[in-house]
Amino acid sequence: MTTRVGEGARKRGSIRRHRDTFQVRISLGKDPATGEWIVLTDSVTIERPGNERSERAA
Repeated sequence: MTTRVGEGARKRGSIRRHRDTFQVRISLGKDPATGEWIVLTDSVTIERPGNERSERAA
């Protein structure tokens, strides 16, 4: 598998911030059976210092 780096590289996904989460989207291309685009998405919550949950983990 080859990987292109630099100006000629194709953008395959994005990361965007929405309130207290980051959303990650990655395009995998078209499904050969249906012709629809396959896009994976996931969200990650941002933990702030002083938060009860972040204090428990420390």
